[in-house]
Amino acid sequence: MKRADKRLSLKLLYVHNDSLVQNVVSPAVNAMDDLSVGVEIDRAAENAMERLKVGKFSLLFTDIDVARDAEGDGLSLVREVRGESGLFHLPVSIISASGLEADVDAALALDIDDYVKLPASMRRVQNTVRRWALAFEGQNIDWSALSPHQAKLLRKSLSTCVRIFSKAQSIRHPGGTVEVGSLDFAMVKSNWHALLQAHNDERVSHVVADLQGKDLHRYRISLKVAVYLTDFFVRVTDTGAYEQAALINLLGDVFTGGLLSCAGFSNLSGPLLEKPKPLNEEERYNIEETNVAEIRKVLEKQPEDYPEVVKQICLYQAEKCDGSGPMQLRREEIPQLALMTSIVRAYLDLVHGVRSHDTKLSKKQAIVYLKERSHKFDRELLEIFIHQVLPSSGGQ
Repeated sequence: MKRADKRLSLKLLYVHNDSLVQNVVSPAVNAMDDLSVGVEIDRAAENAMERLKVGKFSLLFTDIDVARDAEGDGLSLVREVRGESGLFHLPVSIISASGLEADVDAALALDIDDYVKLPASMRRVQNTVRRWALAFEGQNIDWSALSPHQAKLLRKSLSTCVRIFSKAQSIRHPGGTVEVGSLDFAMVKSNWHALLQAHNDERVSHVVADLQGKDLHRYRISLKVAVYLTDFFVRVTDTGAYEQAALINLLGDVFTGGLLSCAGFSNLSGPLLEKPKPLNEEERYNIEETNVAEIRKVLEKQPEDYPEVVKQICLYQAEKCDGSGPMQLRREEIPQLALMTSIVRAYLDLVHGVRSHDTKLSKKQAIVYLKERSHKFDRELLEIFIHQVLPSSGGQ
């Protein structure tokens, strides 16, 4: 008797017109024995778009030359996908044999999820398929019920979760275990309820969308703050002490606070943000103080609409344990979530820059910097962040 196939089934649309690309992707996908991957192939962007609209795909994997428009000045297929309301959620991975930096920049600007540059190993291609197809598969999210702002922000946040949590080697599903290489799927999944709650809040989604439109760099950092902070919170909290519904609501509030932690940057302007030279400590302090002041204005418009957890994160995040923050509060006067946010924000500002043109530190350099200034942070929380949160994230 033939044994039933219990492998998890995925559907992938693969668009290409390059034999080199085909010779890499097709053998890699066909050799995946832990997944049953249904692959549909097309060689024209117009046909691919029609298929995407009527089929239920887990991933779009496209050769960059097919995705490019006739004039060669953009990625028309990806742009169409990102603009189609019924496809907001679809993960997109680009593959290219050209290796041109301009290709990478153009693709990233359109919010693709991954970019595979050839030559690439079979395992690299397989992990790309597993990572992005599984990340969005079977989550029962009603994307049609979300506004365009909400749907785009949720998709980008889920993508950020996948990028940040990148250590576990396998995940379980009803049919067995799937090897995923570098995706900590469990940590992504633990954030989904928080993500959904935060993004179903129309008010929050519009505040963050405003930041995205005015300061894309800080918008991207705010997503990372939200994911890191939620992970951090889970690691220092006795989650077993909460009823499931209460815990989901709490995680949603923590995630929302992280999303709004950089919201003040949407109203910031002036010489400090445009200054070509690196910022000194006093200038960084002034920018952070102004960010909190601007967030306060947003929260005070409808204070009853924002949970206390969100207020703690956003309004006290600039306080330091040595009393050097804007309100000069000491360690015992600062809410724990604000202490955690202070650490997360400090680290991300070091490795990504307060401004997009700032010099970035490596993970190792950033840790040294934080340790040298440990008197400003809660030392116990700093150790947890360095030894537990960062290892689970890869330090991105």
